[in-house]
Amino acid sequence: MAQPKMIGRAALDVAACIALNECEGRLWLHADPKGGPRLLSWYRNLGMEIVDPATYPTLPGFSSGRFNDGRYLNFDRDAALRFHDSHKQYR
Repeated sequence: MAQPKMIGRAALDVAACIALNECEGRLWLHADPKGGPRLLSWYRNLGMEIVDPATYPTLPGFSSGRFNDGRYLNFDRDAALRFHDSHKQYR
């Protein structure tokens, strides 16, 4: 599978902007398994961190205890700001 193009960055930038305005910059997402390790690397290269399944075997905030398969990533506030600021030339 090919890596996401600029539209993927734009979509992530919109999500980061919403997270910064509504969730103190916290943003979690799940990388499509079809993307394989390259998709995880793409997100990590943009500043996202993998949510460690050893620390979070199930995801917080889900009453059903959604299983963490190791493909969840997150931005904290500082990482979301860095990513958002690095893409201001496209807005």
